[in-house]
Amino acid sequence: MKQTISSMRLTGIDRNYYAHQLQEFADNIPVLLKRDDIVSVCFGKQDSRGALSITLFDDKHCVPMQKHFDSKAELLGYVCGVNKAISGDTYL
Repeated sequence: MKQTISSMRLTGIDRNYYAHQLQEFADNIPVLLKRDDIVSVCFGKQDSRGALSITLFDDKHCVPMQKHFDSKAELLGYVCGVNKAISGDTYL
């Protein structure tokens, strides 16, 4: 699935890890939602308020779902948590 990052920079030594996590999350969207009309996911700032969000776009370029976050760390933590839950990773 196509994913884009809008006005949110991935920096530091973990930037490749988080880029991979964002792509994995985008690829898991059809599994999570059981919808095949979602064609792209955008991570980052989506509007003039400056709120960070995960925004889904369907094949008609409408926004069926959007989730807002207070910080980049919160957004990345959510993405990593969902990916771990889907993959079934457990830590003792």
